[in-house]
Amino acid sequence: MHIGIVTSFFYPRIGGAENYAYKLSIGLIKAGHTVDVFTTDTLIKQPTNEIFEGIKVRRFPSWDPIGSGWCCSPALNSALENADVDILHCHKIDCYPAVAAARVSRIRKIPLLITTHLGLTANRKLLHHLYFPTVGRWTLQQAKVICAVSTDEIARLSKLHCLNPAAQIEIIPSAADDTLHQIVRTIDIGSHGSNPLRVLFVGRLERSQKGIDRLEYIINSSDERLIFTIVGDGDEKERIIKLANRFPQKVHYAGILHNKQLVDAYASSDVFIIPSRLESYPCVIAEALAAGLPVIGSDIPAIRSIISHGINGLLVNEADNPEKWLSSLLTLAENRLLLSDFSVCARDTVSHYTWDSVVNKYMELYLFARKIVYGN
Repeated sequence: MHIGIVTSFFYPRIGGAENYAYKLSIGLIKAGHTVDVFTTDTLIKQPTNEIFEGIKVRRFPSWDPIGSGWCCSPALNSALENADVDILHCHKIDCYPAVAAARVSRIRKIPLLITTHLGLTANRKLLHHLYFPTVGRWTLQQAKVICAVSTDEIARLSKLHCLNPAAQIEIIPSAADDTLHQIVRTIDIGSHGSNPLRVLFVGRLERSQKGIDRLEYIINSSDERLIFTIVGDGDEKERIIKLANRFPQKVHYAGILHNKQLVDAYASSDVFIIPSRLESYPCVIAEALAAGLPVIGSDIPAIRSIISHGINGLLVNEADNPEKWLSSLLTLAENRLLLSDFSVCARDTVSHYTWDSVVNKYMELYLFARKIVYGN
C-alpha cells in the first residue's frame, strides 16, 4: 500500500507528533509498504526531496508569521492534489496540513485518517477557540478514522464539539523501540543515597506545555544527591544552557539526541522527570518506561493514565512547588530497593507497546477506511 503521511513538522524536528509519524513511517517501510511524507518547513525557500531509511520526505516552504505552528503552504496543498497515494494519514489536527489533507481527501475521494496529537497549549488558546468549532470540526468530518493517543485526548476533543460521530474512533498510544526494551538495568539497592540519583528529561524546552520553568526551579532547589541530564531543544534552550553553566556538577545539557545516543541517555539514567502542564500521551513516557525508568510526573490526566502512583513512578500534585518534586526524587534517591521495584513495574507497564503492534493496527484501519470509501 502507498501511504501519504501528512504533518506540519517531521524528523529530525523533535516533538511527540513528529516522533510518532517518523516511527510509524519506519515501521510501515519495514512491513513492505511505500511511504511519502508531506511536511512543511518555515526555513526553506524551495521544496526539497530526500530519502532516508526508505521514506520519501518532501518538505515545502511555509509561512508562520505568528509562530503558531499553523505553517500555511500553497506548495504542500498543490503536492497533495497530485499525490499518487492510497491513503492520506494526517498527524496533528491544529495545523494547516491537516486542513489541506482533508480538502484533498474530499475532492479526490482518498481515504483519510487523522491522528490528532492534541496539544492545546496556553499560547494558542485564541487560535484553538476560533479553530476547533469551525475549521477543526470540518477537518475531522472528512476523516473515516480518528485516532488519538489517549482517552483523555478524545475527551478533550469531545468538549471542543469537533468529533465526527460517523468516524471510527480508536486509541493508539505511542510505543517504544525494541532497543529500549532491551536495556539491561542494574540498581545497587545497597547504596541508600550514597550515589547521586541520575534524573533525565527529554522533550521540547518550553514553558506553557512542558513546564521547563518548573524544571529550572527544581534544579535550583536541589543538592548533590541529584544530577540532571536534559535532552531537547526549544524556546528555553538558552535558559537551560545558562543553568548547565551555573551548575556544571549537577546539570548536563545534551542537546538533541537521536537513535543510539538517545538510547544511551535512557540507559545511563535512574529516573525520568516530566513536569508538564498539559499532555495527551507523551511518547517519552513510553520510552522511559520501556527502558526501566520510573517516571516522576505532574498529576495531570494524561500522565495519570499511564503512571500509577507508588507502582511505576510518582505523581506530583501542587506541581508549581519545587519542594514537592524534590521530595519525590529524594524518596527514590534514598530508597534504591523502591527504585528497583518501580523499574520492574515500569517495564511491565509497556511490555506490549511496540511499533510493530502500532503498525499492524494502522494497517487494519487503512483497509477499513478504504472499504468505506471504495466498498472493497
